[in-house]
Amino acid sequence: MAILTSTMKGDATRRGTAVVTGASSGLGESFARHLSRRGYDVVLVARRADKLEALRRELVQCGHHPTVVLADVREPAGRAAIFDAVAERPLNLWVNNAGLGCVRAGVECEEDDVTSVLRTNIEALSLLSIAAAKRLSERRGGVIVNVASTAAFSPTPTMATYGASKAFVLSFSEALREELRASGVRVCVVCPGALETEFHGRAGLEMPPKLLVRAADPCARAAIEAALRGEDLYVDGALNRAVTAFARFAPRRWVQRVSARAMGVW
Repeated sequence: MAILTSTMKGDATRRGTAVVTGASSGLGESFARHLSRRGYDVVLVARRADKLEALRRELVQCGHHPTVVLADVREPAGRAAIFDAVAERPLNLWVNNAGLGCVRAGVECEEDDVTSVLRTNIEALSLLSIAAAKRLSERRGGVIVNVASTAAFSPTPTMATYGASKAFVLSFSEALREELRASGVRVCVVCPGALETEFHGRAGLEMPPKLLVRAADPCARAAIEAALRGEDLYVDGALNRAVTAFARFAPRRWVQRVSARAMGVW
């Protein structure tokens, strides 16, 4: 069951409230820092209490007043706790960053691995996006940021479920954006490549060469700036933009083979 561990509400800000899921580490942690510096009243959401508390203390020392919500976004009670925390606040921005990955060939995946990825990356993101869109539509404005991946643009052998889930995030977000066009609510899809975060280790994936890995902080900053400018899609890094352009326009069979080779399938 989700537990609201801190309701330390800050002073009213010009920018209003921003929710960040998956805020306990990596890109979510960077989103939280950047949004706090921009003047948002940030609500930090994740499952790991120790990590969230450490981030809360850091932000408080910098003069910010975040709220911490311990919640598993896969669970209805967890999602409800997030909206309870922002019920009386001027919600302006929602970042769906929580995500899971699993590295195994499809025939070797355990059922729990598959369902955890799908429930987090697809089910939870979809339900939170729709609920946030309703709240923001009532205010006639705001931004939803959904974190996908460069994997959204091509199949990813040995991470088939993860890649497919991120392709869903891209397609779902594009459709939601069009549905909300007249409401004043914008939807931006963020597609990072490999980042210096815990993701690879937790997913059981080796880190790529350093040349291919980017830091999380500049990615978060650039992604938020792109979203606030009204951009629909942000792919982080020039190399990643080149790779995703290839995946979008090259013959599908070529993309599949290149991806398989890159993932070490053969």
